[in-house]
Amino acid sequence: RIFLKDFGMHPPLDHIFSFIFFSIFGISDLTANLSYLFGYSIFQVYLLNLINKNLNDIKLSILIVVSIFTIPLLLSMSTWTESAIWSAMFFILILFETFSNNKINYLRLIAIISIATLFRVSVFITLLPVVFFYIFQNFNKNIISISFFKKSFLIFSPVLLFIPFLFNSIFFGTPSFTGIGNETSQNTYL
Repeated sequence: RIFLKDFGMHPPLDHIFSFIFFSIFGISDLTANLSYLFGYSIFQVYLLNLINKNLNDIKLSILIVVSIFTIPLLLSMSTWTESAIWSAMFFILILFETFSNNKINYLRLIAIISIATLFRVSVFITLLPVVFFYIFQNFNKNIISISFFKKSFLIFSPVLLFIPFLFNSIFFGTPSFTGIGNETSQNTYL
C-alpha cells in the first residue's frame, strides 16, 4: 500500500507507526511487526505508569500490564499485522484512566479518546459515557453559567481533532462499504 495515497481510507493515525518504520527501515514483514511492537510498547509504558502510580507495587504493576497486553499482542503478531487491535488497547487505557483515579481528569481522558479515535474510528463511542459522567458530576452545580460553558468547552476541545474525520466516515463511508458497489458492478461485466 502506498501511504498517504488516499487520505480518507483509514483514520489519520491508523498506520502511523508502520509509516515511520517503513520510511526508516524499508518495507518488509519484520519492519511491519516491529512497528506494531513499538506501538504496543508505548501503551505498555503508559499503562505501567498509570497502574504503578495507584498501586505503589512495581511487581504487581508489571504483572498486570504484561497479562493485559500479552494475549492480544500474541494473537495479533502471530497471524497478521492488523491495526484493529488498537481499539482494544485504547479501551483498556480509557477504562484504567477513568476508574483508577479518585477524581477523573476529563481533559486528559477526552484527549486520550480523541487520539484513540484518530487511530480507530470505533473508539469515539467511549465519549458518550464520559459525557454522561461529566454531566452527572456537575448536575448539582450551576450548569447554565458562563464559567461552566467555558470550562466545558476547554475540557471537550480535543474532540475538535477527530470531528472532521468522524463526519467524513459517517457521511461518505469507508472503502469497505463504499467500494462494494463498484467491485460488484465491475465483476458483473466480466
